[in-house]
Amino acid sequence: MLTAPRPSVGDSPLHFGDNRPPLGLGYIAAYLEKHGHQTKIVDLYHFWGEISKPNPGVKQEEPFPQLSIDLDSEIQSFQPDFIGIYIQTLSYYIVRELARELKQKYPGIILMCGGPHPTVLPESIPAEFDHVVIGEGEFASLSIVEGRIRDRIIQGTRVKNLDDLPWPNYDWFIDKPYNWKLSIFGYEDLQPVLTLNTSRGCPYLCRFCGVRYVSGRRFRGIPPEKLVMKLIGLQEKYEVKGAYFREDNFTSNISRLQKFCDLMIEKQVNLKWACESRVKELSEPLIEKMVKAGCCGLYIGVESGSQRILEYIKKKESVEDFLDRFQILHNHGIKTYTTWVYGFPTETREDRRFSADLLARLNPTFYDRFVYIGLPKSYFYCQLDKNNKYELKELNGIIYPMGYLSLAQQLYGQDDPRCKYVEKIYENNNVSQVHITL
Repeated sequence: MLTAPRPSVGDSPLHFGDNRPPLGLGYIAAYLEKHGHQTKIVDLYHFWGEISKPNPGVKQEEPFPQLSIDLDSEIQSFQPDFIGIYIQTLSYYIVRELARELKQKYPGIILMCGGPHPTVLPESIPAEFDHVVIGEGEFASLSIVEGRIRDRIIQGTRVKNLDDLPWPNYDWFIDKPYNWKLSIFGYEDLQPVLTLNTSRGCPYLCRFCGVRYVSGRRFRGIPPEKLVMKLIGLQEKYEVKGAYFREDNFTSNISRLQKFCDLMIEKQVNLKWACESRVKELSEPLIEKMVKAGCCGLYIGVESGSQRILEYIKKKESVEDFLDRFQILHNHGIKTYTTWVYGFPTETREDRRFSADLLARLNPTFYDRFVYIGLPKSYFYCQLDKNNKYELKELNGIIYPMGYLSLAQQLYGQDDPRCKYVEKIYENNNVSQVHITL
């Protein structure tokens, strides 16, 4: 199993991420191995490209080492019957070339793919792929490998009970130079920190986000009892100092979160942890309990300081929610990393000033600001696409709304590699950009 290679610096409008293990492939590999099949994970996204310095304009981005992977040697030594590739949209162009090369060199190997991009735009996947899995891939992958499914486009079956899946084997990842820290929360010396993914599904309806299209609306989480015991086992095996729940909605199910914290306290698990979270559902007593249970950092998507925009994007959180909860988080020593999005449809200069004001008032530990870019299949994306309200739509499906490049140049700086890429493709496609003021 492969992750699709990332593009070179300056060949994408998106940042490259924080260099963590591909746990999605880890789950699929563990499920296949449970049913008697041999697997191997080769992470081309993180370790096949050039050694790159992190973009100084993105706090979340981490440097990407290079391990001199010889893909042909990996294939010839393992002799796979199937190659599955996990594809993100930013890797779309490079994976087309890779699929063509693999099919030419190894015509007897069946190629299949899955991940966010095949899920939202299966029609864009090149013909070299014999199977395209939409959605969750564990059950579909096993059916393909065991010959029960021969269709090219396959709708994956969502796992109703995540406890039915075996955990990824961290031995696949632990000796590689992934990000084993919590730098975005200011904990440089806390390591190793294992990344975990223990839930799927998003019950919220944010108009700019397409996560629920990929993972569904129903929240599904590994039971807290199993989760705490797994953490204890990982702590003993790898001498883990921290855990990062890199998933969209770790705190969504409050009863699950409460039980998790109670068990961490009861069993005296000496482990720091951080997660992604909304704030509205977090009461002060719950925050106090989270701190006692080891919580040290929260990744929070604030998105906007304009109440009008928060309502328009259906965030279901208010400016007052953020002001109230951040004060409590600060008081209890929880560090925060926040994201902010500029350039939403209908956004005005006044709305952007509100964001700058709220950012100053919240005073998070770290933050990143991004310009809204249309990624399939969010509500905003579909509306922009339907009404042709964009400057450019790429072959990979990415949509650049009116004023995108102008706002990006002001927010990121004209020398930022993301801006340089967009300038290049605008020039190649004779796009006249719309100028707006930050």
